[in-house]
Amino acid sequence: MKRIFAAALCALMLIAAAVPSFAATHGYQIGDVNDDGVVNVKDVLAMKRAIVEDTSRAALTYVSCDMNSDGKINAKDLKQIRGVITGTVTVQGNNTDHSKKVSLVTIGGANIARYEILIPSNADTSTAYHARNTLKNSINTACGISLNVITNRNQAQGRVIEYRPDTENRYELGTDGYHVKVEENGDVTLTYGLPRGSLYVTYYFLEHFIGYRFITNDIKYIYTTDRIDTPVGYEDIEVPQFRYRALNQVGASSVDFAWLRLNGVDATGSGTAANARYGGGVGNLYLHGHSYAYQQGVGMKLDEAGITDLDSQAAKQVFATYAYNTSERDALGLDSTQPCLTSEDTFRYVMNFNYMLYKERSNQLPGVAYTMISVSPNDSTNFCSCAACKAVYDREG
Repeated sequence: MKRIFAAALCALMLIAAAVPSFAATHGYQIGDVNDDGVVNVKDVLAMKRAIVEDTSRAALTYVSCDMNSDGKINAKDLKQIRGVITGTVTVQGNNTDHSKKVSLVTIGGANIARYEILIPSNADTSTAYHARNTLKNSINTACGISLNVITNRNQAQGRVIEYRPDTENRYELGTDGYHVKVEENGDVTLTYGLPRGSLYVTYYFLEHFIGYRFITNDIKYIYTTDRIDTPVGYEDIEVPQFRYRALNQVGASSVDFAWLRLNGVDATGSGTAANARYGGGVGNLYLHGHSYAYQQGVGMKLDEAGITDLDSQAAKQVFATYAYNTSERDALGLDSTQPCLTSEDTFRYVMNFNYMLYKERSNQLPGVAYTMISVSPNDSTNFCSCAACKAVYDREG
């Protein structure tokens, strides 16, 4: 039996040497099932195996087997690949129509389609999962490859791009830092600080390994190239020197500001920046500024309801109704006015509001989750004209 097998193997090698090989010239090659850069008898055997096995997780194998692009791999594809080898059928690479910006991405020489995204099942689900989806979707947009996602290294069929939370603070990454390395076996480890590092390292990978550039929240650019290769041994580490990083520019900070490695709140002080999938953000509580009108309105409603116990359920209900409900808040008509800054009532309204806000966010760490509390007059010329305020204007000029 061994002699028969050896003879068959020798014959196969002779056939493979004698039959022409169709070399890949642009990205991965349709028909190059084993990803060795040529289409030959070895790929016919690999395709036969792929037809009887589950190839749904092997993106490159599946795409390269689908010779007629009908979304299936079967005997029709086998017939076509044989035609390629004999010269009766002509096929092209994956990006000959230039529909994708990047034809071929390799890491340590291996096609990125051979990789899977590994994210631990106990990862910070909100931020890390958003990071994972961003990576998967952006790679697909750039080079037309949808990577499989796994949660355990034992599930991997080959190389992995692994998200690895720095829970032991090995690299002293803090909350926003990250460490990137292409290991000797070709795996890519994306080690990140909690909670925001997973998102920042994703954008790093897309910029350095794929060729993305992020301009504004709705404009991104991908460099057009035939091939990008990141070598084995590539390594980088970035830990922001400023704990609080923000721009008061809606176009850069109101949506996905993480591509700028910003962690500050957006122009309103809430919204996406406070969203858990962005790591919670760092900055002030509730508002970026012009907060007196909102705070005064809630304080007035507490007074109208006769509520003096700010820890009561009734107080919490009033706060929830007017602090976050835009229509209810606008109905108070305070946005166009300037609260009296010499009034004891204004002081009490504002203090009561911020007390309740702080209580509501008591599970957040001061100096980390937020660095300031907003107590700011309106940005308008509708100044209070009471005698006490006028006296201040006269005194200050």
